[in-house]
Amino acid sequence: DSRVPPYRLQFELPQGDGTIREFYIESEEGVVVPIWFYRPGNAKDDGPLPTVVLVGEGREWSVWRNAIESFLAAGYLVVFVDQPSGSERSTHEERTRPSDSINQVMGFYTGRPWLGLLGWDLIKALDFLEAMPEVDSRRLSLVGLESTGVGVAIASVYRKWVSLSVGVFCGYTYRELAETIDGEPLWLPRGFIPGLLEYGDLDDIYALRAPSPLLLVNSRDDARIPEATFSKLSGHLESAYESAGDKNAFASCVVDLSLIHI
Repeated sequence: DSRVPPYRLQFELPQGDGTIREFYIESEEGVVVPIWFYRPGNAKDDGPLPTVVLVGEGREWSVWRNAIESFLAAGYLVVFVDQPSGSERSTHEERTRPSDSINQVMGFYTGRPWLGLLGWDLIKALDFLEAMPEVDSRRLSLVGLESTGVGVAIASVYRKWVSLSVGVFCGYTYRELAETIDGEPLWLPRGFIPGLLEYGDLDDIYALRAPSPLLLVNSRDDARIPEATFSKLSGHLESAYESAGDKNAFASCVVDLSLIHI
């Protein structure tokens, strides 16, 4: 398949009763995206397995530890995509973690915003996963937190075969978020798409996923996303999915942050 990006296996090691492997894929020339495969030890054969793809920075791996262990125990293949920050998209295999966001800001103003690059990296990661014989692409979920959840939505719009796209703590619109965090907009170069508001907002991007399944999760404790904002966005998406012919393919929920164990 010409869509499958170049890749190589970095290592394979035993992990409990299963195995862990790391692949490097090249999402564009010189840009390396690490992908970790956790195969459950209770898998009966080498056939395709239902797969959960988690997206985050490598240093956030511990945040996902409970989720990874739970999915493995249930027999899922777990994939962790290590998202590059704007300053890490380079030819260097040993990528550093800069303490500032200068490169992200420069990308924002030069037409290569972090969020767009993340969406592209995830699209190529999905192309790679779809071609892997152990991945059941008919039962694959893609999950992201906050700004990464927006990148997940972008990628799953272009790869609608993804069984379920899940965004956690990203149920906002840029217009309403700007009002909520008045005076604290410094993170926007990372999570904003320049020029988008001339055509629509984040809820319009999410609506492009219809009628393929989408789940948005918000927390009652997140002051950045009031329940009224999340309810309004959810209502828009419910209408979009109903118009697309499958209103049940979209779901949203608001939970207590203390109940989320990831």
